[in-house]
Amino acid sequence: RALIEAYVGNYIARPDGLHRMLLFRRKEVVSANNSIRKALFGPDADVIEEDEQLMIMATTDTPYCDDPMDSTRYYSGQTFRVHSKERQTYSIRIGEETFEIPHYRVSLDGQTPVNIVFGITENQMDQEKLGGAEFQAAISAAAAYGRAEDDFGNKLGSWEPFKQLQGDFVRVAYTYASSVHRAQGSSLDYVY
Repeated sequence: RALIEAYVGNYIARPDGLHRMLLFRRKEVVSANNSIRKALFGPDADVIEEDEQLMIMATTDTPYCDDPMDSTRYYSGQTFRVHSKERQTYSIRIGEETFEIPHYRVSLDGQTPVNIVFGITENQMDQEKLGGAEFQAAISAAAAYGRAEDDFGNKLGSWEPFKQLQGDFVRVAYTYASSVHRAQGSSLDYVY
């Protein structure tokens, strides 16, 4: 508790610094992130707030214009500050099924807005956050569709929906706390 209070006090005093609490277990990381957010933004804070810092969970090439070859690369472990946010719904057809994914469209450090979904790990979405369960269902269906074969081993599906989901969403996490393993190679101003 005292360490979280110290973190919050220093974060408020120096909001532009990169503050990170390092922990060993994922459960402790999630708990610390939630406690720090509650202290910073209040118990009724939205899932994401403007001026909040988010960490990229998985390296993603996200198109920033109509040309799919023209993209921005977001690297795993990078931290960005949220400048603006709005709720949207994303639709994708996978085989015979259509998936609707509510999400936030967020401008990170003045970049072109991106679709974000929160993760606990790179491949495990946070089911309690906006769109987490829907994204997890869609990406699982897309992977199954990509692997689909008939009884003779002939391909039936396509990996295109999977690739589209991977490119159209940036997976993020709160960046107040992270595991010591995930923080390897990070450059930080304040470590707790």
